Amino acid sequence: MSLDVASSHFRNGEWRLAKIAADASLADDVSGDVHALLARLAARVGDPRAALLHGQSAVAAQFRPNTRGALGEALLANGEPFRARDELSSALEDASARESAILGTALSLACRAAGAPESGIAAAVRATAAAETCFGLASPEYAEALVASGLCNHAAGKEQRASELLHQAREVWSGLDARHPGLAGTLDALGAVARARNRPFEAVKLHREAIQVWTDALGEHAGVIAASRQLLAQALHRTGDFVGARTEMALSSTQTARCFGADHIDTWIARFELARFELDCGEVEVGLHGMVDAHQVVSERLGQEHPVVKAMKRWL
Repeated sequence: MSLDVASSHFRNGEWRLAKIAADASLADDVSGDVHALLARLAARVGDPRAALLHGQSAVAAQFRPNTRGALGEALLANGEPFRARDELSSALEDASARESAILGTALSLACRAAGAPESGIAAAVRATAAAETCFGLASPEYAEALVASGLCNHAAGKEQRASELLHQAREVWSGLDARHPGLAGTLDALGAVARARNRPFEAVKLHREAIQVWTDALGEHAGVIAASRQLLAQALHRTGDFVGARTEMALSSTQTARCFGADHIDTWIARFELARFELDCGEVEVGLHGMVDAHQVVSERLGQEHPVVKAMKRWL
């Protein structure tokens, strides 16, 4: 019963209540499904180390698509997109229709993180269709699939399509609950698209709205807010506010290191961005040194052909 309660809170965006209920259910239910839910919760709030522990426990308890999918999401949260993609692809082979909606959405995000947004788009299209059939148009699963599809289209440079999908997702979230943390992720994605379309002031507004939703839902110290702050910093930089951008990026870098770990790839990416902004604020030696160090680590882990690595190289 506690797992059912936790799952309900999870779908409703009440993630702190979901964790309390899931933790309570571990007292008398150590099934893989409980650990799978806790893994997904941890990944979404920005606690990758807890996500990985629960993901591994889920698979150890029950080796099946749902638990393997949770492990895949945990691997993605830990900055291992290639392993995440492989795990999720394999899990999908035996997944039910309902599971395929959730796993397909996660796979699309893993493909995007691995530098293959076109593959992510294909996975997201399938996931969206499955979510519509199994959960309906007014469901968190459908909204999440739309967001994943929007992010993959954005990564592929298809900003018009990305905007359409993300606005559609925003409408779904608003119809469910304007306080749902899923809305925050959608606002951040819309902000990234706005920045790509040379609308930085609009992007700043969207990211500030996202941070407020994240904070109201999870508290100001949640790891996921670090990523939102990084996006805000990038948008501020595009408006010409270099000092404000550096301040926000410094906060993001510190929070990412604290929540994700000092050696997490997202921490290194945040360090690169902070160093780049230091350079723009006149700290040439500090900026160049930090950019070179971060680029070396990220390129070793993602490979020279990854879009993030190529983007870093253009700044060096």
